[in-house]
Amino acid sequence: SGAEAAGLLPPRAEFAGLWRYLRERSVRGVLKEEADCLCRQVARRAGLKVSFARTRVCLDVLGECGLLRCIQRQELLEIRLTQPERRVDLESSSILCTLRQMAAHI
Repeated sequence: SGAEAAGLLPPRAEFAGLWRYLRERSVRGVLKEEADCLCRQVARRAGLKVSFARTRVCLDVLGECGLLRCIQRQELLEIRLTQPERRVDLESSSILCTLRQMAAHI
């Protein structure tokens, strides 16, 4: 529904908090962490309520933009940061565009 899509749209602060956390905590560009722990840390840094769904959307968008690869094995996430060839525009993500279109139909 439109309301559900609106609830899945991460604010910019969540993207920024996630990206900073990943860069600070990764070892040689790799971070392995339980999904719920990652969500709590990101929410705390961004001053937001914990939402695995929103954090997952952030991870998917960052992956779509070529900034990381994420593999989930049960509760454990393995995240590998990548070096994109060019500057990325998160706003042009097809995931975010779809969620925005759906949210517009509230």
